[in-house]
Amino acid sequence: MNLKGSTELQNYINILFKHYYSSHYLWQEGPVSSDNPGAHALGSANTNSVGTVDFSSAQASAGGGVGNSKRRKRNVHGVLDTVAWGILLPLGALTAWYLKVFKSADPAWFYLHAFCQSSAYIVGVAGWSTGLKLGSDSPGITYHKHKNIGITLFCLGTLQGSMLPLPIGFGNE
Repeated sequence: MNLKGSTELQNYINILFKHYYSSHYLWQEGPVSSDNPGAHALGSANTNSVGTVDFSSAQASAGGGVGNSKRRKRNVHGVLDTVAWGILLPLGALTAWYLKVFKSADPAWFYLHAFCQSSAYIVGVAGWSTGLKLGSDSPGITYHKHKNIGITLFCLGTLQGSMLPLPIGFGNE
């Protein structure tokens, strides 16, 4: 919504809110009993009902402010973990499985495998910590299966990484 064409409204806003440049707002729907609002649902449609009004430019945007920050963290979490657990980790496993049979690829396959696996763990930890932050910032909203899968992947990745100091030679299968 652009209010720049309405100079009277713009002047009124500038005078009224000269010390306040922007404001976040939210709206909800829920039960009303005896003219008192009740608790609203905590689904994603309700938690994303936010917007921002910028009084200095007379601009309003729905879904801005707090919602965009949380949406961005959720997207970062998804991209990081997809790259880590869905691309780098399987690529490291495939590298070890298929390239170690070639004598000409020895020991390059191992270094490529170690690079993919360690990169996957580092990127996965970044995605996992972003997920933990999202969970702590969203009280009352818990995706139990997703959370359990994330914890399991993190524990298995940490267990695999903790085996690095063990003396494993190239001849051991």
